[in-house]
Amino acid sequence: MTVPWTSPVPAAVKGIIHVPAHNTPIRANRREALLIAIAKARQWIDDLAHGRVASFVVIARREGKAERHISLLAPLAFVSPRIVSALLEGTAPADLTLTKLARALPYCWAEQERRVGTSVPFQY
Repeated sequence: MTVPWTSPVPAAVKGIIHVPAHNTPIRANRREALLIAIAKARQWIDDLAHGRVASFVVIARREGKAERHISLLAPLAFVSPRIVSALLEGTAPADLTLTKLARALPYCWAEQERRVGTSVPFQY
């Protein structure tokens, strides 16, 4: 006995894919952690610049942290003002984390903004 048969068209796979919308606001606790880290980094750099501390080692002891932690977060003192404004306004990208911001932070503010996703075309 032979039964004619053809393979049916494969059914679509159902599921939920989460893709954050471009305008998804950053969570309040993440936003607060980022702003606190930026403020601390600015204070550390100010302390170094004015001779109140001699090194990251001294800051690490004072903060009860490892020197590596301080050296990772210290560049946050130089975060673009636009990124700080986006954090303050709650418009920073939802996926922005402390680690993402701190790792390999370029010196150029425009490049920082491009990487974070807060760049806005310059208006004359």
